[in-house]
Amino acid sequence: MFWSSCFVFAQESSFSNLEEIAKKAADVSMDSIKDGTFAIRGKSFTKEFSSKKLEEELGGALLDAHSSLKVKLKNPEHELYCLTHKDKAIFYFKELPAARGMPLGSQGRAGLIVDNYEKKDLVKLGLLLMRTGCCLIVVGSKEYEIKELEEWNSYQRLKFAPFARAKEYYSHEGIRAFFSPARTVSEANRDSELIGVKVFAPFLID
Repeated sequence: MFWSSCFVFAQESSFSNLEEIAKKAADVSMDSIKDGTFAIRGKSFTKEFSSKKLEEELGGALLDAHSSLKVKLKNPEHELYCLTHKDKAIFYFKELPAARGMPLGSQGRAGLIVDNYEKKDLVKLGLLLMRTGCCLIVVGSKEYEIKELEEWNSYQRLKFAPFARAKEYYSHEGIRAFFSPARTVSEANRDSELIGVKVFAPFLID
């Protein structure tokens, strides 16, 4: 699950009342929160109970399940997050930082040219594009893996498009523009010729 500033590994469960949510919270926390200090971070989007009531009930369920636990709202050792909406409850333990920008994919697809460039420049440009909401497609002569960017892509491998089909992707696959880490005009022109479409080169210095 992905928010604009973070993503989480979450578990979803259906419920009919607050007691069921509390029981599920104790179950999902059985292996992760056994001792030490903890806090419940709850957010209720239902009319049946408030966020505060949600936190109280879930906290009580965890204390009943593990007598050695202690509540600590500031800087606890463990945290359980719970969001409720209609008849669904979502549980997770940690928020992982994301690209911190527009929601991924909200601004369409962008092609990232990878041939002849250092990975550090590819990661830098790729992350900038992802922050603007672009879903990346790797463009090159052969498939190229960029794990540093896949981390921000919910750990999914980036789609690949060979140079020979790049223009076709531009017409039929929704790529809105191609971007190159080129730092010279000659590099940018070379990439434009390879694809058949003018590329954007944000790092261009001459």
